Amino acid sequence: MTADPKLEFVLTGFSHELGFRVFAFDRIDAERQETACTVRADLALVRRYGIRVQELPLLCRSLLYKSKGGTDTRSLIFTEEAMQACISERSAARTVPVKKRKPRVETIMSTPIAVVIVEAEQQQSTMTEESWQAWLLKGKLQGEATARTMKLTFGILFASLAVAGAYYAVAVR
Repeated sequence: MTADPKLEFVLTGFSHELGFRVFAFDRIDAERQETACTVRADLALVRRYGIRVQELPLLCRSLLYKSKGGTDTRSLIFTEEAMQACISERSAARTVPVKKRKPRVETIMSTPIAVVIVEAEQQQSTMTEESWQAWLLKGKLQGEATARTMKLTFGILFASLAVAGAYYAVAVR
């Protein structure tokens, strides 16, 4: 941007004057001395070239950097030529191909599904009526065991609540 890396321009405000937006900047040099600078932008030209108003402060600041750091002038005009240069830079930036990242492939399983299917077909395991009934009985027995465990757990819970209620009734009196 500029030859002097310690040179800064800080936007301090803006105003409107007869179709122009005037941006006020403080030029801060290496010795931290401040100098007031302004940049005027014609809003009709801004609309003609399709420059968004939100972009104007940064464009005006870059214009100050390009103008020898703003050392020779305290007031600049954002000219039509500068706007044309801005538009050409923008269009050149759009034509540069953007590297697209490859889409990320997520692995859900450690082995691909096709391998699992092929292995299952190779095993050729058939389920007989007896093995089916045994499998159902095993599930039924597991379900009954789970039900017994739940009944026992709730019984213990209700008994402990009853004991706690009795203790509370005795302790309060």
